[in-house]
Formats: sequence, C-alpha cells, structure tokens
Amino acid sequence: MVTAPRFVQPELALDARERALIRELRPETAAACIVTAGSALASILIYCSIWDTSIAVGLVLGMWLHELGHRAVLRQLGLDCAPIVFVPFIGAVQRLRAQPRTTLDGARVALAGPICGLLFAAACKLGDALASHSVLRFLATAHAILAVIDLLPLATLDGKRVLVALSLGQRVACASACALLAIGCQSLLPIPMGVALAWSITQPAPITSQPWLAATLIGTLAFALWLV
Repeated sequence: MVTAPRFVQPELALDARERALIRELRPETAAACIVTAGSALASILIYCSIWDTSIAVGLVLGMWLHELGHRAVLRQLGLDCAPIVFVPFIGAVQRLRAQPRTTLDGARVALAGPICGLLFAAACKLGDALASHSVLRFLATAHAILAVIDLLPLATLDGKRVLVALSLGQRVACASACALLAIGCQSLLPIPMGVALAWSITQPAPITSQPWLAATLIGTLAFALWLV
C-alpha cells in the first residue's frame, strides 16, 4: 500500500527582533501596558497629594527608566519578566519569570536599574544647572538617594544581587571604599552600605569574581553622591 507523503511544516527561523514584535502583538502585551500605565497614573495621583504634578511625574518617570534598565539586560540574557507595576512610596517592581543563570548575570541585571535611574538624575541636574529650576534639583537629589538606597545589599533590594557575586576580597575593598567616600564627600549616605558590606565579610562568598563588578558598584555610588 502506498501512502501519500506527510506534509511537514517548516519551522520558521526568527531573530530576536521578530520575536519581540510578535510578543508586542499578543493580547497579554496590551494587558501588561494597561497594568503599567494604570499603576503609574495611580502613583502620580497619590504623589500629587504631597508634591506638585511636575515632581510627581518626574518621580514616576525616573522609576520607570530604572525598571527599563533592568528589562534591557534581561532581554539581552533572554529572560522574560512580568509587567512593571508602580507601588506608591516603594517604587516600581517587575517579577522575573526565570532567574539569571549565574550570579554575575544577576549582578548585571541589578546594577542596570540604579545606573539608568542615575542617568535620569544626571539629566535633571544638568537641566537645573542650565535653567536653575527647583523641581529639577529636587528630582536629581531624590533619584540619586533612591539609587543609593537600592544599592544596599539588603532584603530584596538590587544591592543584594550584587553582593552575592562579590568575592571576599572585593567586599573588603568595597567596604573600605565606602568609608573613604563618606570621609571625602563628607556624607553619611555611604555609611549604611559600608556597614552592610563589612558585615557580609563573615558570610559565604565566591572564591573569585570579575573585577568590573566592584568597580561598577563603587563608581555608581560615587556618581550618586556627586548628584546629591
């Protein structure tokens, strides 16, 4: 008995940009946009009860850029995440659907957020220098302080992912650098991070780690202190 050959549908070879375009056309993408936009609007309205509209919008915009920094690195790593949700007086969050494969990848994801937030703060500081605007000055300081807080190696903050990727020697070096920054900048902001890093010396640490990690952490902290 002769049977007709089965038709096998060829598998389409799609690049990353084509896959991203397909994702944007899915119904759940529209729902994610509604969740993000709705929570952003709710946060702005709540912040308006304390500050004026321009400050409220600037706070949410900086937090959004912070989360987009995380998302950009996650996409580079091929990881998916839930929609960005803004939580008043806490910031913004997005749940990872898959964890980074290595601690260094996790540290990259963690650092991208504060760095993008600081770039927004730097733009505000530049605008204040050119136009001498009190709102821009407030936003630059606020987002710089938020970045320093987020870099603390505690609980669910981004600094925790950075800490677990630091070797013992790097933790000692970073704790010492925090002390030097506190003295040199005459600021109390680096002290909590320095104390947390010093305490982490007693905790398990990788034998080796990439040198760029500690340098990026301290460089980001120094940049934040300059913006305050």
